[in-house]
Amino acid sequence: MEGTILKLPRLISLKKQYKAYLFIDEAHSIGSLGPRGGGVCDYWNVDPREVDILMGTFTKSFGGCGGYLAGSHSFINYIRNNSCFMDSTTMPPPVATQISKAIQIIQTPSGIERLKSLKRNLSYFRRRLKEMGFLVYGHRDSPVVPVVFSSLAKIDLIGKYSLDSGLALTLVGSPATSLMGARIRFCISSGHTREMLDKVYEYTNINRL
Repeated sequence: MEGTILKLPRLISLKKQYKAYLFIDEAHSIGSLGPRGGGVCDYWNVDPREVDILMGTFTKSFGGCGGYLAGSHSFINYIRNNSCFMDSTTMPPPVATQISKAIQIIQTPSGIERLKSLKRNLSYFRRRLKEMGFLVYGHRDSPVVPVVFSSLAKIDLIGKYSLDSGLALTLVGSPATSLMGARIRFCISSGHTREMLDKVYEYTNINRL
């Protein structure tokens, strides 16, 4: 929700100090964060085996459906024999093939270039929003860019104007946020062009409304 990036080395240090288990949700980082798109472990250059359980989705960066859990053999065997897993529906083979291919593509030179393009888009998008006077949350490398408003009325107005202009925005307010923390939540892609991003500035410019 905040577009932040956890300090993974610090969490691993605390995990070892207190003999705890570390469970990380990679829903918004896998496939988009790190030099190879490997998520927070790739971003911090940390061995994934330092994390006890990694969870993520195939619906965002990979454009598929379903998700995954990664962990030790004993943990995975336990999950496989759990009623929640045994009674669930298997992922369709074509979708599994598509996801596997997407992972392969991300690791190619073309995929690496797309990750670099994503980083350039993020830098440009965040900089322009700040120049317009918006309050922008989150880490500079996060593909999730929350723009915070103190008024739900402003967000509703921007959302309606943008939708009428052909741009659908993700609007988030209370109770998902605090009363004063309503926001528009942008998820930037390497496929966005500068022209597309500039349209967002035009549609969300409060001074025009």
